[in-house]
Amino acid sequence: MLRQKLPSFETYILDNFSSTIHPLIEHHKDVGAALNCGSMIRECVRISSLYNKILESEHVWMFFDLAHMPNFDVASDAFATIRELLTRDKEIAAGFLESKYERVFEKYQKMLWSENYITRRLSLKLIGELLLDRSNFGIMMRYISGRENLKTMMNLLRDGSGNIQFEGEWVGVGGGVRGAIILTMYDTI
Repeated sequence: MLRQKLPSFETYILDNFSSTIHPLIEHHKDVGAALNCGSMIRECVRISSLYNKILESEHVWMFFDLAHMPNFDVASDAFATIRELLTRDKEIAAGFLESKYERVFEKYQKMLWSENYITRRLSLKLIGELLLDRSNFGIMMRYISGRENLKTMMNLLRDGSGNIQFEGEWVGVGGGVRGAIILTMYDTI
């Protein structure tokens, strides 16, 4: 129904957001329902009015927490939803990242340090994508100027997994971390 762009259906979802979308997000915790709920949320994100409303919702932060779940299906589906939310529409996503920068990257740091290998690796890939996108230039500059972010990237380069090291280096080089390291070393001399 959403793909057919029925205005009455979209209006109904917007008017009843707390009784339609919020339960889908809440039920994403349930192992049996996670994949279906995630799929429906990602379909809603295709409509810009619903996309904006989902990003404005406090429930959006649940996906960042669910990405740490030990259950692979729940964690990978939550991550797929995060990816869709942060990459679907570059302008809307950049606005969200700018306005909620502190909270997004606080949650993101937890994903980068997750015990779950898949979460760490996918998080590194996505942050590399986000930082290298032109629409996120201001976010990249803010991210690479943060000392904690620099420490995180440097520590990920020491990770036991070669794939994590590779992704970390790619993010570091592409995101300008190497330049920030040189500047930091220069400042301490």
